[in-house]
Amino acid sequence: MRTAGWIVFLVMALVRSSREKAEAAGQARLADATRMIRPIDYVVVDRLKNKVAEQQAIYQDVISSHAGTAAAVDAEFHLAMADFRLGDFDKALGGFVAFATTHPDHQFAAEARINEANCLFGKKNNFQA
Repeated sequence: MRTAGWIVFLVMALVRSSREKAEAAGQARLADATRMIRPIDYVVVDRLKNKVAEQQAIYQDVISSHAGTAAAVDAEFHLAMADFRLGDFDKALGGFVAFATTHPDHQFAAEARINEANCLFGKKNNFQA
């Protein structure tokens, strides 16, 4: 019986280690995406659009490759922010609403709610905002 207990312990340790590695890899990808845009990119609109499109691809990859980790949840929020930066207020609004509804206790939940209103303002829907 003791051997079975040790086997279970070792398997659980390996699973925990694998999850931690996946989380670290996801967070590293998010950090890379964040560093992609520099202040000059906001001046050159086409350059900003290209950088944000690259970020979106990274966020989608983190969401699919690291599902179930905190990095994937963070990437959901950042994906909605990328849509907002591109001026796609309908898509961003959907992303922020879904994020705040799905993850109401997350550190970005309040910011997602604020950005819902920003999207409505961007759509010239001031009364709803």
